[in-house]
Amino acid sequence: MPRLIGSLLVAFMLSRSSLGAPKLLNALAAKVGNQVVSVQDAYIFRSFQRLRTGQKPFVMAEEGNALQETIKKVILQKMILLEAQAVEFKDPSPQEASQLIRNWKQKGYGDEWSKLLFYFSLTETEAQTGLQQELYAEKFLKRKIEALTQLVTEADIDAYIKAYPAKIKKLSGDTRRLVADALRKEKTDKGLQDWIDFLMDKYSVTYLIF
Repeated sequence: MPRLIGSLLVAFMLSRSSLGAPKLLNALAAKVGNQVVSVQDAYIFRSFQRLRTGQKPFVMAEEGNALQETIKKVILQKMILLEAQAVEFKDPSPQEASQLIRNWKQKGYGDEWSKLLFYFSLTETEAQTGLQQELYAEKFLKRKIEALTQLVTEADIDAYIKAYPAKIKKLSGDTRRLVADALRKEKTDKGLQDWIDFLMDKYSVTYLIF
């Protein structure tokens, strides 16, 4: 994502020396409209991701490129949430987060969940709300991608085969299906990038770090 604007360090980053207590330095990372994205937001986002995949440790510090990539994902999530709310998208499974948390505890991740709450000074309700928002954004994004997936015509396939004979010779299997899949992905990816660029302008994304 473009438009990086300097650096502004102020509070909240997990201490590299110890994760035994919430010793944090906060760094304002970006703004999405009037909403602030902090380094803590990025850490919480990654903690949820690790919990959902079972990747341990669930709570850990990130820095450099890894942190930048997570911040970009948080910015995208916030933009998607704003857009989903703007179009009044209904959450098809509003209790999914609470069920996930119950499942984690049943799998023996209760202590890790408690550590996450402790490190980030979150209540169970606050964490559950944040997780549900993350799931809600993913559902809306999935719906958007489905809407962007465009029909590829036989004429499109013929034109591609004619334009790129060398590439076609390297394909094995059902050539027309492979070409159709590639064209569909290309059109969908372009449509998605155009939509993200639109959201960045609409919600005035500003980077404050890196």
